[in-house]
Amino acid sequence: MKKGVKAGITLLLMCSVWGTAYARSQSNSSFNLWPLLYYEGKEEAGTETGEFLWPFISFESSPEEYTYAFRPLFIVSKEKKKLLREVQFLWPLGWYKSTPEKKKLRLFPFFYYNKYTLPDGEEKSDYTLLPFFFGSHSDKGDGYFAFFPLGGRLNRWLGKDRVRFFLFPLYADTAKRDYRSWYVLWPVFSFAKGKGAGAYRFWPLFGHGYKTGEYSKTFVLWPFFNFQKAGLSGDNPSESLMMLPFYAYQRSPGNRTEAVLWPFFTYTDNRRENYKEWHLPWPIFSRTRGADRRGDELWPLWGYRRKGDRERFYAFWPLYWSMKENSGEVEKRKNIVLPVYWSERETWPEENKSASYTRVWPLLSYERGKDGALKLSILSPLWFRDRDGFQKNYSSFWTLYEYRKDREGNRFSKGLWRLYRHERTKRSHSLELIHLFAYQREGKENIRFSFLKGLFEYKRRKEKRALRFFYFLRFPHYLSGG
Repeated sequence: MKKGVKAGITLLLMCSVWGTAYARSQSNSSFNLWPLLYYEGKEEAGTETGEFLWPFISFESSPEEYTYAFRPLFIVSKEKKKLLREVQFLWPLGWYKSTPEKKKLRLFPFFYYNKYTLPDGEEKSDYTLLPFFFGSHSDKGDGYFAFFPLGGRLNRWLGKDRVRFFLFPLYADTAKRDYRSWYVLWPVFSFAKGKGAGAYRFWPLFGHGYKTGEYSKTFVLWPFFNFQKAGLSGDNPSESLMMLPFYAYQRSPGNRTEAVLWPFFTYTDNRRENYKEWHLPWPIFSRTRGADRRGDELWPLWGYRRKGDRERFYAFWPLYWSMKENSGEVEKRKNIVLPVYWSERETWPEENKSASYTRVWPLLSYERGKDGALKLSILSPLWFRDRDGFQKNYSSFWTLYEYRKDREGNRFSKGLWRLYRHERTKRSHSLELIHLFAYQREGKENIRFSFLKGLFEYKRRKEKRALRFFYFLRFPHYLSGG
């Protein structure tokens, strides 16, 4: 008897799963053995979705792009029209992106490679293997190579046209246009010269640098004594002196700042922007008053600042933050309660449109775009926004429920790792609890309802109707009239 019951149950499961796994409507087709295998194709939209051992293996295809995922190892994406290809593997460690003009490879945090084509047709590439190897290759032969700290040359690094070194920090030199600098036992000894400019340094004892008509800088026993003149060719030349920790000032026609026993007392009188500011001491207490700004802070308890159309407030820093900004075209608001709540809102008054983003960590995230598209996710353990990185690679493992609405008003939802699926568009409606029941409707003439994958099933396609019982018994019925 027990063997007979087991055989009957096995036969029932085989019939319910294999016998009715494949379904076809007028424009859709699907094959459902989820979570082992799931396929859905929509002929009219030109889209396909496939899943195997969900959520590990999946693919999505549309006329615009194609995505294949083998989580958590890699995800491959391709935009067909832009010829863009992107591969993320063991994210965030590996990343590769390719277009006809540019290729990038990253193995974080050690290896970086770039290959690109300049507007004049020159092809260049550069690579970095931190912290030792740096190199570049060019069709025109201006590549470079460096093996840190033994020696080498780097082009266009750290704001310089060229950087060379040997047994760093023993020796290095740099060039930027006609300005040359030499370093011995960096940062102790250095010397530089150029057209109307120069510098020398024996750090930390003394140093001096100048550019005729632009600036002059001198330090003694850095950082205790420092004197500078800057902006000498402009309409707001400045002079600054630091004798730390006793006294410091910065003076110009539009601004005056004085500091005594910094950071205990600092005062600023900015005549150009018409405001005054006091710090007693920084950063604990500050007060700002001016024509278009105001601020009071008692850090870390609370703080408020307003500058023009921008306001910022915090309480019990860094737990609560709020910000409001109005640029005329768009109004922005942000509220943050770390780490549990994050809210952003943008409003375009003239267009009568808005966009918002809300996260209640780790329960949910909600996003509404300017075009009316919506997305709701439960759970949402990330405390930051990274839609194309961590969320793309790993959200399938933790998302219990997801709801989306696109800008055309089509709605899609799924829950419990896709055990529940619901989709409603302008032309169709489908609802499914995997292997329990399914309902599909296209237009007003094509309907399909199935219970236990065909234990009971009803179909209507235009003038044709059919019933099925116990997976095998079919009763087609054809209507004669319209």
